[in-house]
Amino acid sequence: MAEEEQTPPPPDPDDPAFDALFADEAEGPDAGGLPDGDHEDRDEAGALAGRYSVRDGKLEGPAEFYDSGRLTQTCAFRAGLLHGECLIYEGGALVQRTHYVDGVIDGEAVEYDGAAPRLRMTFADGQPHGTAEFYEDGRLSQRSSFDRGYLEGETLFFDPQGAVLQRLPYRGGMRDGTAVIHEQGRRLVTMDFVENAQTGWLVTYGPNGKPMARIPYEAGLKQGEARYFDPEGRLVKTECYAADKLDGPTRDYMPGGPCVKESTFVDGVLDGWVVEYSPKGRETARQEFRQGEPAGPKLEKTRFGHREAEGGGDAEG
Repeated sequence: MAEEEQTPPPPDPDDPAFDALFADEAEGPDAGGLPDGDHEDRDEAGALAGRYSVRDGKLEGPAEFYDSGRLTQTCAFRAGLLHGECLIYEGGALVQRTHYVDGVIDGEAVEYDGAAPRLRMTFADGQPHGTAEFYEDGRLSQRSSFDRGYLEGETLFFDPQGAVLQRLPYRGGMRDGTAVIHEQGRRLVTMDFVENAQTGWLVTYGPNGKPMARIPYEAGLKQGEARYFDPEGRLVKTECYAADKLDGPTRDYMPGGPCVKESTFVDGVLDGWVVEYSPKGRETARQEFRQGEPAGPKLEKTRFGHREAEGGGDAEG
């Protein structure tokens, strides 16, 4: 029936690609052996390449760096370490703004796409800490929260109109809690997680907000009895799962009424009797299956017992 919804993960601070977002690009030249004082470097063509100061053999104070005479970085140093605001430019446009304390990124960091931010987040002692916001074409597309480098709390994804598409709960860097997927302003799916594993219920919802399916999971696998409902919330089907495979009875119901068909599965394969019932709950027919194949003809239930059904048609699980 319902399939598991896939949810895109927020950025992982342990991913090298994430670290590269705010790499220490403004390291500056090696001041070793340079005399104290103000310095100005030029490239082979004579264009300005750098302007900085040295004190006690280390970079100190404001510094500017150029490529072919065009400004690429401005930053500040203290005792040879980045300390203060660092700005990075490409083609004359600001593309990154970060803040450092004694060589470690600390405070707000922003990446730009033109005049609009692409990413805005805060750091504490070199680790993501606080709110992180991601933008597409100038609009907010994602908001996450970090606690000393770990995702913590709720990560939100937004549609182009600013409505919430997904809510993903995190604790200690792991998905933990109930995730919610929305569509056009309404709740579409909820999923329970425990320490990154889908454990608990997956519930899908109809346009009227009522559950259409409730599927139990354990460690990422379907486990237990799943229930399915019609748009009015009436039970129409149950399935039993073990380790992500149908295992046990599957029952079809009149909406909110009695069972009209019962099938048995073993390890994902139809195996046993398929029994059909009337709306009043009386048996009308049955057929045996073994390893997914009919083990005999379909039998009609009569007042005198069972007889082979006309045409010998197979029942379906």
